[in-house]
Amino acid sequence: MSKIANDQIFKEIALETGVSEKLVKDVINNGQSKCTAQVIAGNTFDGVKWPYLGKFKAKHKTVQILMYMKGLNPIQKEFFLAGLKQGRFKDKE
Repeated sequence: MSKIANDQIFKEIALETGVSEKLVKDVINNGQSKCTAQVIAGNTFDGVKWPYLGKFKAKHKTVQILMYMKGLNPIQKEFFLAGLKQGRFKDKE
């Protein structure tokens, strides 16, 4: 996102919550985003709730696909992603 878009979001959040724009920037840039990154990187599939914004959670299937793709070379990744787009790897119910 561009700096202009971020500044606009910070202003809107500050107006809605009644706090200063500087406080909103500090919380989002320093606190919540770092905490969110740590939780998501932890492979525990815990969600992170940001007040007034919602809950963010990694989907098990998405993480599974990303972990699988780490072991592939670029050509294998290309074929795998093409197969995903075509629906070749759907869950069998």
